[in-house]
Amino acid sequence: MAGYDALLPEILALLTVSGLFSDEDVLLLLLADAVDQYERIPDHKKYDRFDLESVSCDECKHFFRFQKEHIPVMAELLHMPEWCKSKNRVTWNRVEGLCVLLHRLAYPNRLADMVPMFGSSTSELCEIFNTTLHDVYTRHAFRVQTLNQPWVDHDAFVHAVFLHGGLPYIWAFIDGTIKKVCKPGIGQQHLYSGHKRVHSVKYQHTMAPNGLVVHCFGPFKGRQPDATMYHDSSIDVQLQPLCSADGSQLALYGDGGYALRPWLFTPFRNANTQHKRDFNAMMAQARICVEWGFGKVSTLFAFVNYYANQKFFL
Repeated sequence: MAGYDALLPEILALLTVSGLFSDEDVLLLLLADAVDQYERIPDHKKYDRFDLESVSCDECKHFFRFQKEHIPVMAELLHMPEWCKSKNRVTWNRVEGLCVLLHRLAYPNRLADMVPMFGSSTSELCEIFNTTLHDVYTRHAFRVQTLNQPWVDHDAFVHAVFLHGGLPYIWAFIDGTIKKVCKPGIGQQHLYSGHKRVHSVKYQHTMAPNGLVVHCFGPFKGRQPDATMYHDSSIDVQLQPLCSADGSQLALYGDGGYALRPWLFTPFRNANTQHKRDFNAMMAQARICVEWGFGKVSTLFAFVNYYANQKFFL
């Protein structure tokens, strides 16, 4: 095949000179050959198995979104098994599994595009990705499903929000985000959002002022409003016991889609005074951190925005 690819331009040139092919025919043949080469899956046996040491620091930051020296440390802190073996007898070490996961999530790409870097077939890469993703989620999903995080300093967060013009007991911000998905073959009415006019799923995030996600819940059907997400997440149970050092009830701040509660504040709906309008404006500036959080995740791991791969009801 390699010899044919090398001779193809000369063969087409001779056919054009002889008058057998027109310029349009040659262009179509060249385009067809380019498409065929693009769709051709590389032979993984021609490539060496993945070794992190052979990847440069710049390539690590580009493909995996982390510094080279941080990847083995992260694999250890995630308590990933040193070696994994699937039911199909595919084996890989934890650093390779983590790199496959990060590379796949970093931006939309085909498994065939990853073959030269990892030296594994597309079926093996698929198995490594799915197994690693399931392992990480199973072990660590609880870290974003509870407000009781070891790094959360409620008093410090309250002080930070207060300095930006907020009330003296708001410590974090809550909001929902919508992600477009592939149009399903069945059950389209459940995922269709009339507001955004797309098929989608929604997630609810609680973001601290330092830019870290405290709580994440979802996915929800794209048609569900924020208030329904809040109710289904049962976050009320975790918010009620939270109090500051002086015993005051701590609260979250959300947009107008949420219902007002003692531990959940929203903007003034009828801002008929300057004081109310100023408060809404200051809190809108403060709660922008939750939007930054959504944007940072989508920027670093653009795979979550590739709706063609977000398929439901298969």
